[in-house]
Amino acid sequence: MMNKILSVFALVVLSFFLVASASASPMPVEVKSMEVNGNDVDFNDNGDLVTEVTDFEEGDSLEVEVGLKATGEAKDVEVEASIKGYEYSDYEPLVGTTHVFDMKEGKTYYKKFSLNLPKELDQDEYLLRVRITDKNHDAVEKVVKIYVDAVRHGVEIKDTDFSPSLKLKAGKALQAKVVVENFGVKDEENVKVTASISELGVSTSDYIDALEADDTQITEELYLKIPSDAKAGKYPVQVTVKYDNMKEVTAKTYTLEVLEGETAQQETAGEKLVLTAGPESQNVVAGGSQAMYPITLTNEGKASQTYALELVAGDWADAKLSENLFVLAPGETKVAYAYVTAKEAAEAGEKIFSVTVKNSEKVLKQFSLKANVVKTASNDADYSKLRKGLEVAVIALVVLLVIVGIIIGFSRMGKKDEDEKVKEYY
Repeated sequence: MMNKILSVFALVVLSFFLVASASASPMPVEVKSMEVNGNDVDFNDNGDLVTEVTDFEEGDSLEVEVGLKATGEAKDVEVEASIKGYEYSDYEPLVGTTHVFDMKEGKTYYKKFSLNLPKELDQDEYLLRVRITDKNHDAVEKVVKIYVDAVRHGVEIKDTDFSPSLKLKAGKALQAKVVVENFGVKDEENVKVTASISELGVSTSDYIDALEADDTQITEELYLKIPSDAKAGKYPVQVTVKYDNMKEVTAKTYTLEVLEGETAQQETAGEKLVLTAGPESQNVVAGGSQAMYPITLTNEGKASQTYALELVAGDWADAKLSENLFVLAPGETKVAYAYVTAKEAAEAGEKIFSVTVKNSEKVLKQFSLKANVVKTASNDADYSKLRKGLEVAVIALVVLLVIVGIIIGFSRMGKKDEDEKVKEYY
């Protein structure tokens, strides 16, 4: 019987020690000071709140600073502030906290952190609970009473719907619809909503004529044309709302990813290419020498570009280029020459041939040049006819001269005979 009593007594004593060992000691810390948004919060010797902080509005940020004096050693200390009773705390907890830190006995630590009051928070009285704790000690808690009032002028960007998405190719258009809410107690007029991508130099705006208190409206589509030469990368898209006679602004920033456009490089090359060719038309002798047409290319862009030339002529001529591939640095100019020789059988008249300039298989420019094919008077057939005509004329002239000589000879002989007869008579 005595053994049973001793056993029960031992169990009671053991349970007492187990309970005692399970109870943690309080945090070795004293709260020496506290500020909320620069306002001192005082406590009496019993730790009860003396000063109430009441001047807050929906949407405000609470900046809390706590001065802590360590009365012992503590590791992994954390200071946390929280507000309970918010309708959507399961989605957006009203909690602010510091990073963990260690404390050494006798030293004082000042810790800052912030806590944002949602715009949907009801106008009411709340308790701001500041807790100091670590892994092994009971928390030390201070409670500050605050009152949250409604803001007079308050507008919020609830959401922005981007179409087709926040990832698109250069040269495409980004469209945005902005959901704007008035959470203030005053109606707003002429609310200006702007979407802009400053790095690309594009911006557009829309106006909401009237936005009543507790009302939500959606803007018309805001159209942002992404430049076709925009470099691939990520760009900030800023959506801003001006209200209260344009005196107050709220903004949100989103990230747009621009992909390289299918024709961005080609369009840029084409826009920055300066091309001249001339003269536009030249006379070309069939079967004769070459005609030469200079073609000048200048890259006025900011990046090097590669250009390819193609020369196409009909079967009336032989055509070639002095050079058909160019790599031009920014600001560089080069000259190519188109050589055209009309074939001997080419018909006389105006002929056309074309020159095409490409960049990465994309046609940038295409233009035509002209050649006027002519036939010469020294053609072999014409020369042969002329030669034969001259030969006939020379022969006829010789025959004529011979006949004239004979006639003159005979007439002189007849006159001599008559003179001799007269002498004999006398």
